[in-house]
Amino acid sequence: MHKNKRRGPRHILYAVAKPVVAFPKTVSGSVPKFGDREPKSLNMYLPLYRAALKAGARHTKFVEELVNKISANDLELKNKDGNTALCFAAASGITWIAEVMVNKNINLPRIRGSQGVTPLYMAALLGHRDMVWYLYSVTGDEYLKLEDFFGLLVAAISSDLYDFALYVLGRHPHLAIRYDRNRETALHVLARKPSAFASGSRLGIWERGIYPWIHVELPNKSKCGSNSSRSQASVNNYDGPPLTGLLWLAIKLRVPGIKAVYEKKLSHMQALELVKCLCEEVMSQVESQSGDSFIISSKTLFIATEFGIVEFVAELISTYPEFIWMVDDENRSLFHIAVMHRRAKIFSLIYSIGAHKDLITSYKDRGDNNMLHLAGKLAPSYLLNVVSGPALQMQRELLWFKEVEKIVQPAYKEIRDSNNRTPQMLFSDEHKGLAKEGEDWMKHTASSCMLVATLITTKKISTSPYHRGYLLLRPRIIETCLSL
Repeated sequence: MHKNKRRGPRHILYAVAKPVVAFPKTVSGSVPKFGDREPKSLNMYLPLYRAALKAGARHTKFVEELVNKISANDLELKNKDGNTALCFAAASGITWIAEVMVNKNINLPRIRGSQGVTPLYMAALLGHRDMVWYLYSVTGDEYLKLEDFFGLLVAAISSDLYDFALYVLGRHPHLAIRYDRNRETALHVLARKPSAFASGSRLGIWERGIYPWIHVELPNKSKCGSNSSRSQASVNNYDGPPLTGLLWLAIKLRVPGIKAVYEKKLSHMQALELVKCLCEEVMSQVESQSGDSFIISSKTLFIATEFGIVEFVAELISTYPEFIWMVDDENRSLFHIAVMHRRAKIFSLIYSIGAHKDLITSYKDRGDNNMLHLAGKLAPSYLLNVVSGPALQMQRELLWFKEVEKIVQPAYKEIRDSNNRTPQMLFSDEHKGLAKEGEDWMKHTASSCMLVATLITTKKISTSPYHRGYLLLRPRIIETCLSL
């Protein structure tokens, strides 16, 4: 199939980011001059545009001069992929270049590129926050269709632009229940992004230490139902450490690492606020429409549980407590899925539902597996590799099985599945290979440790004063023994 017939975001990115010609320079390395020659069309100099944009901000002067030499109408010309020069500017993320182009031709943001998408969508897809806000301000809502706003919402979530996603959702709340071609909503996309939340972020020791002490408060304009412009965080008026006002601002700017952690926490709070907004809008449709809203939320609940996003799951349950009784296509509750994927934080939520946990733990899936059977199955490799060494992995699996065993009723420990196996029998069968690997690993480790210990001991004895004196006295000792 011809490459120009590709579809989807990947094709759009390919059209604006494929290899370009080298950036032209004069002998002195300065920007080329056009003199009195006027370029006949954008197509003649489009490779130069792309080379300058790929080179970054170091050559923005060249782009400015080129724009000044080209007429406003020539800026609207497209390449063979259907993209204008502004599409390349949007992909570059250099806002100043886009401003130069738009100042010369105000219609550029409204001219669609490859696959019929706007330069604004391209910037959102690549996560260029400043470019997104600028292009949105010059595009105009009247030139954007409903599917454009939904595409912007999904692209903003995928690129971690949660402030812009909140803004779009605030202006168009009904987008929360809109489906894409894969029958998925914005909530589905967010449920697959554990890195968007604190529970899924990999923070260093220093970052984990200061994270709880950095306060980020979203203003009202960044919360559900807001139609305001770009959201900013507030650091005032909170019940926490006395790091307010100018003092907090000075610390954030001066202390290394503080600003980065602050921005991470701000992003996490915006993502959580987005979950709240989406959930509220979806659940508001439960009575007004069919069961679609229930299906949307329940599926995202199971997805978020599989990915271990405890904040997402807790928000859904608090919005609609009946979700604890929901089951997936295999008749598994969210707690059964948490057991399968070793999501300890989500599984611990079962202790907060009181006596209802006894009913939920009694659920069986389509293979007659109860919750303890699922705990007895071997964890996926990406979860086993959280710890190194088969012996430690086996220990982790055994501890998890024992923890789940504490919460199920005693009778369920002896119930058999469709293959006539109790949970303990299933655990033994599933972990037979891991147990053998752990045994070999322990033997190898023990042999290595013994060899190292022997070498260290030998070295110490050979260098000790006692050993040297013993070597000198050894002939006399032997002679004395023989005389006796």
